Amino acid sequence: MKRKYYTLSPTMVPKILLIFTTIIIITIAGCGKFDLFDDMSKSLPLVEIISVESYHDSTLLIGNIISEGAAEVTVCGFSYNSKNYPNMADNQILLNGSSGQFAFLTNEPIRDSNYYFTAFAYNEYGYKQSESIFYKIPAPAPPHIPCTLNDNSIVDNFITYDISDIKSGWSILDGFRVIASYSHNKELQLFFHERPQNGIYSLCSYNMFHSNEDAMELVFAKIYFYSGSFEVKPDGLIYVEELNDTTISITCCEMIYTGYSSEFTITSRIIVDDL
Repeated sequence: MKRKYYTLSPTMVPKILLIFTTIIIITIAGCGKFDLFDDMSKSLPLVEIISVESYHDSTLLIGNIISEGAAEVTVCGFSYNSKNYPNMADNQILLNGSSGQFAFLTNEPIRDSNYYFTAFAYNEYGYKQSESIFYKIPAPAPPHIPCTLNDNSIVDNFITYDISDIKSGWSILDGFRVIASYSHNKELQLFFHERPQNGIYSLCSYNMFHSNEDAMELVFAKIYFYSGSFEVKPDGLIYVEELNDTTISITCCEMIYTGYSSEFTITSRIIVDDL
């Protein structure tokens, strides 16, 4: 009678080894030699998030490495989202390893919004996250306006005009637009990346405005005439104050534009309703 011989395919060998190794580990663990999962847990770092605080237009995150585990912590950081428990990859902030407290100042979270923040730490055995902290990012405080002007007035080349009409709303090409009409066929046009809120905005050129769409603090301005338009120089500040939920004031203490080879100074205070 012929003997039968059986051979293992190359793909079966790793599976058998894995099963055999697992049986040995479970057997040893059952004998009380060691607890594999408890040992791995002790190898991971232990981290906590201490606080989330607001400073002007930024948010300060503070975490702490309670224990490095079985190896040096090489990476630590924070993550956050609007859900109950952030995944480590959500809005991830990566920092170099630490053995104690670590902190980061960010202006990414949206103002007047709710978030959950967590800290994490990583060593060669893996990573561990902290419990999450709920924090509402407050709305920005009103800015200090260094000049006093009458509401809905424009001083153009030392001549004071009452604003006759104000339009505001979204433009597909230019973001949020505010148009103040004065002196018959003259307009001051302001363009923001988003609905204006409490803060200080920097005047910029048209090209800079459109090439920096993530820079929410920029504003582009121009003076429109019946015979053309003149771009305001990218040098100056715009102050926005939220007067209530639907009304803001937009104040400029000094802007300069060039028209017909001459420079003109313009100041304004615009009250925008029904936002």
